[in-house]
Formats: sequence, C-alpha cells, structure tokens
Amino acid sequence: MKVAFVCGRFEPIHKGHQLLIDEAYKLQKDVAILICSSQESRTSQNPLSFEERKELIKKIYPKAIIIPVPDMGIGNNEGWGDFLLSVLKEYNCEPKFFVTGEEERRESWFRKEILKKMKIIKISRSKIVISATELREDIRNNNLEKIKEFIPQEIIEDIINLKEVFIESEKETSTKSI
Repeated sequence: MKVAFVCGRFEPIHKGHQLLIDEAYKLQKDVAILICSSQESRTSQNPLSFEERKELIKKIYPKAIIIPVPDMGIGNNEGWGDFLLSVLKEYNCEPKFFVTGEEERRESWFRKEILKKMKIIKISRSKIVISATELREDIRNNNLEKIKEFIPQEIIEDIINLKEVFIESEKETSTKSI
C-alpha cells in the first residue's frame, strides 16, 4: 500500500508531531508512523515503552500504521534511510511521501534514486516551536499550562497519569541502542 510516513521517537507525541501527521494525511489516505528508538524505555530521553507510545498515538490516529524501529547506531546517513525503507517494506508499505521537519540531514538519509520515487515534505518548525526535552521536564514538574499547550487534547489525562514514569526515568541515562 502507498503511504505517507513520519518518523520520530514520540516521547511523548506532541502538537509538533501532530502537525506532521496531519500533513501526511492530507497527502495520502494511509499513513505510517515509525516509532524510532523502539527498543528504549524508562530512560531520561525515552521514558515510554514502544507499546505506551503506540497506545497514545492510536488514541489520536486510530487508523495509522504504527511501526517499531529500533536504533541501528549508524547515525544520519543513507544506511539509516535504507533501514527505514526496509522496515516499511516489511509492513507492505510503499513510501510516497516522507513528512518531516526542516532538518537538512533528513534528506541525506535517502539515495538519489529513492528521491525520484518518494517526495520529502518539509514542515517549518516555526509553525509550532516546541522542545520535547523541555516538555518531558514540564510533565515531570506537572506544569499543566505547558502540557495543555503542547500535548494533544485526546491524551492529556494519559500523560498526567504517566507523570511518575517520566519522573522515575529521569535518573536513567544509559541506552539500549544497538
């Protein structure tokens, strides 16, 4: 099936991610959401498990195809792009659009021949200025004003209920990256 796809850690999903996913749905009826660092959980950068992130996303986008993507430890290069495409293929997804923020490095993930078949749609980060690191801190500190500003309405209660996970995970800085 032809898809538009978005990738990120979604720690947690926020309105910046929502902007990307909404744009993907404008481009294609089927949207794949690749949850990167899927093997990580209960760390300061990745407090939530893959299943928890998936559940939160499904509350907002019940028809989305949610795909786990473990880290490879190879950085931002064509190897990462090839890996993302191979994961999509495993789920019978043919990427037509990659919807992302403006980072130039994202384009370098894909070989030129791939870019002839798949279009990269860049969304300006100026539309929603957000820091996921700061948002995780706002959740830990129960800053309801910021949580309500940047977390989609459908999952605000869930995020508040997960506050202890964010607090407990803050101390763990190790990684399970491959």
